[in-house]
Amino acid sequence: MINPTRGAAGPGEVDVPFLGVFIAYSDDPLPNGTSVVVYQELGSRTVRVQPIG
Repeated sequence: MINPTRGAAGPGEVDVPFLGVFIAYSDDPLPNGTSVVVYQELGSRTVRVQPIG
């Protein structure tokens, strides 16, 4: 996670290795530096993520 997500308040950004930076949405706010898994593609360079662990 390179920019924190804000849960329902808005997206953040995630850097996906070899693919680049994507807009990232999550159910709950996630702080900068959180390791995440991408589980859904929402459209052009937009994904849903959840924390690993």
